[in-house]
Amino acid sequence: MSSDGDEARPGFPDLRVIAIVLGVEMLGRRALSVLPIGFDIRFAVTVRIESVTPDHPWLSADTERIFGVHSPGQSGLGDWKKPPIGERFELRLTGDGTGWISLQAYPPPAASRDAPDRVT
Repeated sequence: MSSDGDEARPGFPDLRVIAIVLGVEMLGRRALSVLPIGFDIRFAVTVRIESVTPDHPWLSADTERIFGVHSPGQSGLGDWKKPPIGERFELRLTGDGTGWISLQAYPPPAASRDAPDRVT
């Protein structure tokens, strides 16, 4: 740990997050606090996190988070008008040291497929 306070700033490493989508909506319709991913953020994606690899202090299991993304479609989450509510994804967050610049959604890995793919 350095003496300049770096330990207080966890940074933006690449992460794999297993999460269930709870909602997708356009920004601006109501006040939301989002964790921004990339630039030109236009949508909020609310998820319930099941696991994070590696561990990160801002994201932990059994919590809900709202990610701000440019486009659910470009992130692999499909049409925002027909969001994949209740579906489980592996979200890959790519960091560049100053922020997370990309969120890509993939089918969950085999280990998390033991749980239902869709939660109601």
